[in-house]
Amino acid sequence: MKELRMKRLQKEVQERVLMNDGNLNKSFQEVLDNLYKEYELCFDNDRIVQSIEIHRDINTLKEMINKYNTLQD
Repeated sequence: MKELRMKRLQKEVQERVLMNDGNLNKSFQEVLDNLYKEYELCFDNDRIVQSIEIHRDINTLKEMINKYNTLQD
């Protein structure tokens, strides 16, 4: 399940990279910001199960960002 989530998030980041002229850091930030907005919206509207799934996406994306940053060092 986590692998599918990671693949989906990678695809979303790749699409943003194309829109941002290859800026990966900006793409990561945009996807993360979007996920936080979705999380707040779902949580505020009592859609708890959906908000939990979005929170898992946020954690997975943060892992991807950390892996990228360690490769850059």
